Amino acid sequence: ERRGYQYHTYLREHFVGLKMSVTPTIAGGHGLLAAEARYRSQFGGDFQIPSRSFGEHKRAEYALRTQWRRPLATRIGTISPSLSLSFDAEPHEQSSWTPRVDLSWSLLLGISINAGWGKSFRRAPLSSLFWKADYYTIGNPNLKPERATEWDVGGRLRRGPFILDSRYFERVVEDIIVWDRRGPDHRFQPVNLP
Repeated sequence: ERRGYQYHTYLREHFVGLKMSVTPTIAGGHGLLAAEARYRSQFGGDFQIPSRSFGEHKRAEYALRTQWRRPLATRIGTISPSLSLSFDAEPHEQSSWTPRVDLSWSLLLGISINAGWGKSFRRAPLSSLFWKADYYTIGNPNLKPERATEWDVGGRLRRGPFILDSRYFERVVEDIIVWDRRGPDHRFQPVNLP
């Protein structure tokens, strides 16, 4: 309860996805080609304050990913560099190419070290719906995609069926989308992007 109001905001989401992947051998290395198609239907509202309602949103998502990997044997383990490129698109949004570079070093005794850098086509999390959720701005109610740059480093220890994994990553979201109701019809519009 806040200032005499009870907030009953809710989100109902339906999701259907389809994923297909093929692993061919390319020039002595290992390749991966994966395609995804997703469909989402979302509806959200507020019983007490209709202006906070998210309304109904439907969207289709498509992704095509390709990856090349080449294991190189050394005296102290196997080094596996890999390059990947992803193409993400939506019917009503600008498409995006997201490259990524990874390096995996498999040592002896089941120990491996991994590091990577890349771009990501970031789907806004559900918490974005309520980011800066004051009376005027409610965040990213349409859950539009946002771009990010990230890097990570980690290690893995494997003993039979047991795996101990640790990873540190840093992700910088480059265009967090903030929405506000604008215009005579009070529709949500992005206020921090051209």
